[in-house]
Amino acid sequence: MTFLDQSKQGALNFGVSLNSNALIVEDISGIGHSGSSQVTITKLLDGVQYTASCVGTHQIPTIGALVTGQSYYARVFAKNGVGYSLPQTAPTSEKPQIAPGAPTAVTLQVVSDTKLQVIFNTPASDVGDTITSYKVEYSVSSNFQPSSVEYFTLLSGGSPFQKTVSGLIPGMPYFFRVYAGNSQGYGPSTSSVPSSLSPHQTPDGPSNVMLRVTSASMLTVSFGEPVNNGGAPIQKYKIEWDTVAGFNSQSVAPNKGFIDVASATANSYTLQYLTTNQQYYVKVSAANSAGFGAATLASPRNAAPVLSPPGRPHTISALTGSSQGTIDLTWQYPRIPWHTIPCGGTIATGIQDCPTEVGGGLPSSTGGSSITEYKINYSESVAFDGLDSGIFTTTATSFTLPNLTPGRLYYIRVLARNAQGSGSYCAFTDANCIVGTNVVKAVAKA
Repeated sequence: MTFLDQSKQGALNFGVSLNSNALIVEDISGIGHSGSSQVTITKLLDGVQYTASCVGTHQIPTIGALVTGQSYYARVFAKNGVGYSLPQTAPTSEKPQIAPGAPTAVTLQVVSDTKLQVIFNTPASDVGDTITSYKVEYSVSSNFQPSSVEYFTLLSGGSPFQKTVSGLIPGMPYFFRVYAGNSQGYGPSTSSVPSSLSPHQTPDGPSNVMLRVTSASMLTVSFGEPVNNGGAPIQKYKIEWDTVAGFNSQSVAPNKGFIDVASATANSYTLQYLTTNQQYYVKVSAANSAGFGAATLASPRNAAPVLSPPGRPHTISALTGSSQGTIDLTWQYPRIPWHTIPCGGTIATGIQDCPTEVGGGLPSSTGGSSITEYKINYSESVAFDGLDSGIFTTTATSFTLPNLTPGRLYYIRVLARNAQGSGSYCAFTDANCIVGTNVVKAVAKA
């Protein structure tokens, strides 16, 4: 008799006792007769309770023993000292598989100023199981700490797959990487090429586009950065000009055309070799890495090249003279036209001298006509309305003011003239004579 149950404790433990004794005794002749006999109860073996779970695992370790992705059935036998039991068969088959490899050909591109799109292909091998999804991870940090995740599961159309991530910050660089996943989880990632991009779109039109007459063959256009750069730095500007408002005339260069100007050197540009008295329309557009945006028409919409007054002299120096009642002056030839817009460049990075007229000569910051004289105005009053005031003219770029009241402080300003008239006074020491900070003044020699 074998007990499969766990034994009880103490007096409640299992026991075996004789309930009745009715044995038939058979003698040697084979004739049975009633009688009594002694019955002995003997315990053969104490029961043993096994605490370990009767389960196990086994992995087939031999490389190449199984085919990746091939379904296999399995059954298990138990064995003791007597031999093997009947098998227990697993209810379903299974196949050798691991998490998939890294996706291939992962690229990143810009969709708009708030969207980026990542494009990717399947791994070189699915390693035994069907890929069910891809994980797209992105971050503003190259180490992806912290990061955001989106999943892609629309795989029926086949690769390449595309996932657009929206709600991004314009102009902020984002890093991307992609993982492939199956029933075993996600495998290693592949970083995008390029590793990061900033969401952006084409910029708005440039701001403050102004058109001014520089000489009989030149117009100068000035412009500022767009109010909205589309989320990426401005790389260049395009300046277009034509003799009709629709920019669709049959004119040929130089009466029609366009030119790209690098943003690093741009705030203004001078169009050359134009036809005198011909009306020109001008517009300017800006480009970032997404391309050119809409153009902004200049103000005024059109202008005609004509001879103009000269620009202002600059870098005026006034020093007490060597003789009694004198002040020594020096200045430089105008560098910026009368309209105060540099012919090219920027104030921050350095302005460019104006081009020369056809045939050469001095820069056309004089309006295209030679300077005939410089007019020097001096006064004891900063408003140039004092009684002790006067005017001198000269064709040179230096002059000594004579017959001044010894020891008196005088304020000084200078303008240039050509055949078209007088330019504006420059009364300041600013090198470009655009923004003045220091009034030119000196004390007459005592």
